[in-house]
Amino acid sequence: MTTGRALARNALFNLGSQIAPLIVAVVAIPILIRALGPTAFGLLTLVSTAIGYFGLFDFGIGRALTHAIATRVGRNETDELSAVTWTGLALLGAFGVVGGAVLAIGTPALIARVLNVDAADQPAARTAFYIMAGAIPLTLIATGFRGILEAYQDFGIASALRTPLAMASYLAPLAVLPFSHDIVAVVAALAAVRVVGAIVHAAVCVGRYPLLRRPHFDRRLVRPLLAYGGWLTVSNVVSPIMTYLDRFMIGAILPLAAVTYYVTPFEVVSRLFIIPAAILGVLFPAFAATFAVDRNRTRQLVDRAFRVIILVMFPAAFLLATLGQEILTIWISAAFARESTLILQWLAIGVLINSAGQVAFTVLQGVGRPDLTAKTHLIELPLYLASIWGLSHAFGLVGVAMAWTFRVSADTVAMMALMARPAEVSRALLLRVSALLASAVAVTAACSLLTTTQWRLVAVAVVAVAFSCGAWWFGMDLGERDLVRGWLARRRGLIASATGAIAPSEPAAPTDAEST
Repeated sequence: MTTGRALARNALFNLGSQIAPLIVAVVAIPILIRALGPTAFGLLTLVSTAIGYFGLFDFGIGRALTHAIATRVGRNETDELSAVTWTGLALLGAFGVVGGAVLAIGTPALIARVLNVDAADQPAARTAFYIMAGAIPLTLIATGFRGILEAYQDFGIASALRTPLAMASYLAPLAVLPFSHDIVAVVAALAAVRVVGAIVHAAVCVGRYPLLRRPHFDRRLVRPLLAYGGWLTVSNVVSPIMTYLDRFMIGAILPLAAVTYYVTPFEVVSRLFIIPAAILGVLFPAFAATFAVDRNRTRQLVDRAFRVIILVMFPAAFLLATLGQEILTIWISAAFARESTLILQWLAIGVLINSAGQVAFTVLQGVGRPDLTAKTHLIELPLYLASIWGLSHAFGLVGVAMAWTFRVSADTVAMMALMARPAEVSRALLLRVSALLASAVAVTAACSLLTTTQWRLVAVAVVAVAFSCGAWWFGMDLGERDLVRGWLARRRGLIASATGAIAPSEPAAPTDAEST
């Protein structure tokens, strides 16, 4: 389950399940902005943000459940799997009810006193928040079932479920528009998608794993799950606050329409996180399983995760930072680009930096040290709040983007430093990763300063050539280069055989790099 071939295949499944929804989002967001208007669309993003934040009420049980199952599967300890699974799911359902109730009770004050919602729009806003509050319990339970699939490395099935449901999160609001532009109807469609998702995940898991057909709640397992999830809960509380605090503060400090000019570029760059999420979603249970039995294998996975994620994230972040103005102009409008280009550039650089931080974050949780990530986030929160307040007053929306990028940069440095001892990672590895990340950020920041489209296109061409050479000679080790050569050679042979250019040849034997 943790061989290089299996992990790569699962990472591709995971990534593929998120690419199709991304394409749908690119098409759907401009339509929704034009149809609903900046104010209503800003409210829609805040409703989605609220349900994302209230996912914190899983109290770390979702991640703890995946960790507990993966560890037992890695050690081949199957006696408690049924009890662990159902105990975790029961806790998720109970905590989801609490979270939904808290959101529903707090909605009137949130709409009337916190968010800058016009009086005429407040009844619809309250109803929208009530609807999504009702969907929170099933949302958490669906997360638990997906965690079960991931613990067993069944990412093919998990991806087959995730893809249509994620696409429906954008298609459902579009389907409502021909009949109504009412924000309540749009949010009701989103809630329906979440309900269907929970039902489908439950049906698939119960059908696939016989151990789930006999529910078994064991009180003795509650404490171990909560013990692991306790520190995760701190991160689950603080991390979403820092992720979504910026847009809520914009809604409180600036006109609600300003949320759209910030959230739209943020949604664009945050979609890049599907790449590390796809890889690290696979590696989290692999870290948990290997750290218990083969720590040298864990270190190998850590090294490869850093290099692969930085090398894959750099081209995307570089293009967004360098050609952000042209992208926003073509995608939405020139007027929108004038308001959001600089925001997009700052956020793109922050996403590139934070991708490395997510690797260290996942390693710490995989090796059983979620307390370190939680303590770091507790320290960061008041500093981030102060930076948003000060920079937003000094630079407006751009200042909010600056504050976010500064915060994730500090987080990345802290996570990498804290990871070294628990994961037994060498100082040489950290230095290599830091040099690679610093080079990528420096090139991206420098090219984002170019003032004309012609020079930006020249920079893209030059960096593309330099990146290809650098990634080959410095970003990959000898075994990985041999792996790529073998893969290309086999593909050329298959193509030539299919076209009749040469006789079919025997497939090449796996290399040592593929085996490991």
